[in-house]
Amino acid sequence: MSDALLKRVEAASGPDRELDGLIATALGWRPDSLWPAQPSAKAPSVPRGISASGAIYECPHYTASLDAALALCSKLLPGRDVNLEIGNVGPDRVTSAYISGADGYFEEPKTADAHGYGTTPALALLAAILKAKET
Repeated sequence: MSDALLKRVEAASGPDRELDGLIATALGWRPDSLWPAQPSAKAPSVPRGISASGAIYECPHYTASLDAALALCSKLLPGRDVNLEIGNVGPDRVTSAYISGADGYFEEPKTADAHGYGTTPALALLAAILKAKET
């Protein structure tokens, strides 16, 4: 994964469709069972796909939705545990996320396989996912 992408996720202040597109592209997103596209003049870099019925789909709203980030984690890192800590856990950051090792287990967050920080739970989890995919 790109170090620049990880830094951008950790520095994001909230949902960002361009960042969603960069994450989707970096992680090999494919348009399977995803949300229908919303018209957007601002986000030309958001990956799109066409279903068998001809409907246009765009990548999930990873940065806006903890559910989308958790679904991504389950798809890319099956069997891993996720631990979210919401509060003041670092300078300028309010949330941290930890993902367990490949055995799907960790006793404490400090023994996690990957951890990430962000201003929202979704962004923190995305940072942890990017770090876990590096290893």
